[in-house]
Amino acid sequence: MTYFAYDVRSIKNFIFESLEFKSIIGASYLVRKFDERIKEDIGKIDSIECIYTGGGTGIFKMKDRNKKSEVERIFLETKEKFFKDHDVVYTFVDEDEVKESSKDDFENLDGMDEIGNFAKLYSKVAFKLNVEKEKFRESQEKLLENVCPLCGEREATETLRRPSEGAIQVCPLCKMKYDAFYERHENEKGKSTQLSDYAESKSSSNNRDSESTSGYLGIVYCDGNSLGNIYKEFKTAEDFKTFSDALDKFVGEWVEKIVENNDFLAPILGGDDILIFGKPSKLIEAIRNFNDYLKQKRADVSNELTFSIGAAVIPMTLPLRFIFDVVTDLQKETKKLRHRLSEEVGKEKSSFIAFRYLNSFDLEPVNVEKCLKFGAGMKLEDFLSLYQKIEKYAKDKKVKRSTIQKIYDAILGETIDEDINIYGAKIAVMYFLSREENELSYKDIEDISQDILKLSKSEEYEKEKLEVFPIFMELFSYYEDFLKEGESK
Repeated sequence: MTYFAYDVRSIKNFIFESLEFKSIIGASYLVRKFDERIKEDIGKIDSIECIYTGGGTGIFKMKDRNKKSEVERIFLETKEKFFKDHDVVYTFVDEDEVKESSKDDFENLDGMDEIGNFAKLYSKVAFKLNVEKEKFRESQEKLLENVCPLCGEREATETLRRPSEGAIQVCPLCKMKYDAFYERHENEKGKSTQLSDYAESKSSSNNRDSESTSGYLGIVYCDGNSLGNIYKEFKTAEDFKTFSDALDKFVGEWVEKIVENNDFLAPILGGDDILIFGKPSKLIEAIRNFNDYLKQKRADVSNELTFSIGAAVIPMTLPLRFIFDVVTDLQKETKKLRHRLSEEVGKEKSSFIAFRYLNSFDLEPVNVEKCLKFGAGMKLEDFLSLYQKIEKYAKDKKVKRSTIQKIYDAILGETIDEDINIYGAKIAVMYFLSREENELSYKDIEDISQDILKLSKSEEYEKEKLEVFPIFMELFSYYEDFLKEGESK
C-alpha cells in the first residue's frame, strides 16, 4: 500500500500576502477549490481512495503504486491552475518505509510505544512533507520593473479591472485571487463582502479622527490544540477519516452559523483553523457561542478537542496582515500558557484565550508595562466569567471607567521597576472602589480586588506580573465603547 499526501507551504502567507481584502477572500476560496478538484480528479483514478482533503492538505491511499506518475501529473497540473508559482509540497510513502523508520521520524507525536499503526504512517507522511518544505529556499531578490501593487512580490503583467477603483496592473496570482473572490461572491449572494460593512465606531467617540471615522474590527482566530495526541490513537485510515470529517463538519457548521446574520465574514482556512472578521459589538457573543457549541459538539469529534484563541478589537486603518499577526501572536500566548499548565498539573483539557483592545497608540499585542502584562492568556471559561462580571458592574453603573484608570495609575505608582507592593496596591484598589457613587457591596469590592491583583509567574519574566487586570481594564473599555449604548461614558 502506498500513500500520497500534499500540503500548501505557508498557506497563511498565500492567503494574506495581498493588501487587498478581496484578494484575501479569493485566496482562501482558491485553497478550497483546489482541495475539491484534487479530491475529485485523483479520487476517481482506479484503486485510489481519498482519506481527507481540506485546508490545503490532503492524503490518499493507493492500492497500486504504479499509479504514482499519473497522480503526480494530475497534481502538478492542478497545482499550476490554482497556485501558480506558490509552492505546494507533496510526497509518496510506502508502508514498508514506516516499518523501517527510526523513532526520530515520529518526533511530532508523543508516546511512540502507544500510538496506533495509522498514526505511525501519518507521522511519517508529516515528516517527509516537512523535509520537502525544508528544501524550499526563498528566491533571491530580483529587481522588478513593474511591481504588483497588491502583493509587492511579483511582476505586474496583467490588467485587473475593478468595478469602482478602475484598472490596475497586477501579477497573475493576485489577479487569479481577485477573480476567485467574485466567483465566491456569485455563489454566496446576500452576504456582504465589503470589510467596511463589518466595522463599527466607538459609541463613546465624539471626535472625527481616523479611528472614529474608519471604525474598528473584531477578529477571532481559533486553532486546535495538540491534534497529534488525538492522531496517535488512530489504528486505521478510517479512524483518521472519521475524525477529520467530524472536525470539518464542526468547524463548517459553526462558521456558517456565525456568519448567517452578516455580523462576521470568514475566510476559508480549513482543518482546525477558524478565522472571523466582524463587528466588535458581537465579538464576545461569538466567543461565548463558540464555547457553548464546542461543549455541545465535542463528543461528536473527540473528547480531547480544545482550542487556543486569539481575539482582538483593532482599528480598521491598520493593514490586514498586521491585524492577522496580532491575533496570531495572542494565540501563541495561549499555547505557551497551556503548555506551562500541562507541565504543572498534567494533561490540560481546557480551551484558552488571549484578548486585546488596541488603538493606534498601542499596537503591541503582547506588552509588559512594569508589573502589568497585556495580552496574557487565560482559560476560556475564566475569561467569559470575568467578562460576565464586568458586564454586570458596567450595566449597574457600579464601576466607572475613571475609577479603573485611577486604579491603573495607583498600581503603577506602587511598582518600582517590576516589583509591586501588593499590599499598597490592594489598599489603593479598595479605596477607589469604596468611593464609587453607586455603592458596591464589600463582597463586590473583594471580588474585583482579587481579579485585579491576581499575580502570575512565568519563565519569561523574573518578577510576577498582574495578567488579569489588563484584561479586566480592556474588557471594561470594550464594553463601554461598543455595547453600552445611549449612556454617557
